[in-house]
Amino acid sequence: MTRMNGTIPPNLIVADWKLYENVLPFIKSSECTALQRFNRNSKEVSKEVAANETKALEAAFWEGWYMTRLNGTIPPNLIVADRKVYKTVLPFIKVAFGGNKYVGCAVKDCDDKWLVTCDYGLV
Repeated sequence: MTRMNGTIPPNLIVADWKLYENVLPFIKSSECTALQRFNRNSKEVSKEVAANETKALEAAFWEGWYMTRLNGTIPPNLIVADRKVYKTVLPFIKVAFGGNKYVGCAVKDCDDKWLVTCDYGLV
C-alpha cells in the first residue's frame, strides 16, 4: 500500500497475515453483502469494473481511499461535510487512519460482484 507519490506510510508495518486469517471465515461463508463493523470494512466491486481478485482489491482501495490518499495521510480532525461523501469514504477512512499499523484483506467471488473485506488495527 503506497501513497499517491509512491512512498509507504511511515507507520505501516505489514499487511498482516493474522488479520487476513481473521477475514477468511467471513469470506468463506455464503454471505455476500458488505459488512461494516469495528475494525472490519467491506466494499462491493462490480465484475464490470474488475475482472479478477487483484483488480477488485485495487478498485476497492482506489474508489474507497481516493479522497484520503490525496494528501498521503488522514488527519485526526478530518471533517467530511457532505453526508453522501461521508457515507462513501468513512469505512476506508477508518482502514487508512494514520494510527493503524496492520491491515489484512481478502476478496470473495460473489456471482456478479467481488466483495473486498479488510480488517485493520493498531496492534
